[in-house]
Order: sequence, then C-alpha cells, then structure tokens
Amino acid sequence: MSFQKIKVVCFGGGTGLSELLGGLKRFDDYLDISAIVSVFDTGGSSGELRDRFGILPPGDIFKCILALTPEKDYRTFREFLLKRIKGNHTMGNFIMLGASQTYSCNKQLAVDSISSGFSISGHIYPVSVEEGNLCAVFEGGPYVEGEDEIDRYIRKGKKVKLIKLKRRVKANPSAIEAIRDADILIVGPGSFYTSVLPNFLPDGIKWQISLSNAKIVSVVNLITEGLGMRDCTMEKFLMVLENYMEESPTWVLANSMIPENLSERYEKEGKFIIKPHISADSTNVISTPLWLDGSLARHDPGLLASEIFSIIAQL
Repeated sequence: MSFQKIKVVCFGGGTGLSELLGGLKRFDDYLDISAIVSVFDTGGSSGELRDRFGILPPGDIFKCILALTPEKDYRTFREFLLKRIKGNHTMGNFIMLGASQTYSCNKQLAVDSISSGFSISGHIYPVSVEEGNLCAVFEGGPYVEGEDEIDRYIRKGKKVKLIKLKRRVKANPSAIEAIRDADILIVGPGSFYTSVLPNFLPDGIKWQISLSNAKIVSVVNLITEGLGMRDCTMEKFLMVLENYMEESPTWVLANSMIPENLSERYEKEGKFIIKPHISADSTNVISTPLWLDGSLARHDPGLLASEIFSIIAQL
C-alpha cells in the first residue's frame, strides 16, 4: 500500500539547521524533507569564494548536504567534505565552486547536482540565487553590513533594531515552489538574526507563506547569542519572528531541561539561557528536554526530530 510522504520545509542556516535535518533524516520513509538555506554569509572561506567568484556561499549549503547524506556514508563524507586543502578552504567549498562554474547560469542546478552525487535524503534550496548582503540597524546606531559584523556587535551588547538586505533580491523560485507544496514549515533553530530571520527577507517568501495552508513549527533556541540579546525571552523571540515572518507559529517547541551549573558559565560569555514560558492560553507551546548534553548548548538532533515527528503525527 503506497502513501504520500508529508512534505516538510525547514528554514535556517548554520549548525542549527544541519542538526535538525540530521535528526529528521531518520524519518525519511515518511517525510519529504526540504531545507531553505540562508545564503548571505560574508565571512571565512564561504565569503571569500562568494566575493571572488560570485558563487553562493557554500558553507551552510554543504552542512545541509552532509546532514542529509546516507548514514552509512556520513563519516566518510564528513571527513572528505570538511578537509582543509588550501588555505582556509574546505574540499566541500571547492566542490561547490566547481559545480557553480559548470552550471554558471543556474545556481540551483549546481546545488542539485551535488545533492544527487551524494544521494541525500531530501532537497536543498538556497533562499535566493541572487547576491545579497545582510545589514542591521542597531538601537542608537550604528548601521552594520555583513553577518560577521552583525554577530560581533550583538556580542558586544548592541541591540538589533532592524535587519534588512542591502538591496532587494528575489526569492529562489525553487524555494517558493517548496513552500507552496509544504504540509509543515519548521523555523529554527539557528543564529536568530543572521541565519533564521534572513530567510524571510527575499521578495516572495512571506507572500508564499501567507498563501500556504502549511502548519508552522517554531523551534526556540537554547541560549541567546550575545549581550545584545540579554533580554530576549521566549515571548520576545516569538514576537520578533512573527514580525519578520508575518505569520504566527501553529506550535512552539522549547527546551525545558537546563543542565546544572551552565547558566553561570554562559552568562560569563554574555549568553543567556532561554527558558520556556507557558501561560494559561499557551496550548500550542510544547516544553520538553532538548539539550544534547551537559557541556555544550546544542539541541539533541534525535530528540528534536522525534518531537517534531510527534507533532506531524497529529495531522
């Protein structure tokens, strides 16, 4: 007896998105998984290759490709793709450069060709195939351009007033199509201002979400990312997300387990644990243990994916 897989679209970037995908991969018999990836990275090897050759920043895209590779090949591919072979560049970044130059007129096709070569369990869509730079206006100034600079000012204690793109860019048509066909949209986890929210800035993304009948799951981060987010409670996190997304989540998934003695350690680093807040009318908030271990603030991919699959099963 055949059945139609549930179409899940995940928004994000960086380690948060790749860990989520790695967890969801266990359910690929039931889920058709797609990732919409922020591509406005200006730092490190990714930023250097983007600026020099005009390609999509490959770093976060390859993290997603690696996360969705077959489990039997994961260790081999991880060692291969992350190997530094020249300067600060990884083998994965050079593969993206080669594919981009081969399919110079179609950046999505370049990503598809690599995804096919690694037999991934899902689909990866850059949120835009046009070049764009992320900018932020901080309360009281300054105006800052570039992911790395924005993160630096947040760590120093500056509060973000607004993020935007330096110039308008159109959404990737393939990403728009994935949203149109989705049953579930998952937002986060990931760097809030530089990986998650930028996905809603290209023209067409919010419009397509507004037309979608898909249910929305928001995954709340475990901790804030610097002194500039000191007052970022779960309520504020959701308020800002809804402002940029122009939609409210159907479900909110928050961590309830805080390892002992970690609060003080992270506060010394200017980071603060985001505690779940459940009021009488918060029937859509699911608070559950999601912390990976007692030494590092990371979601447990298996627990996170299982909770999301439980939500999906309610459909």
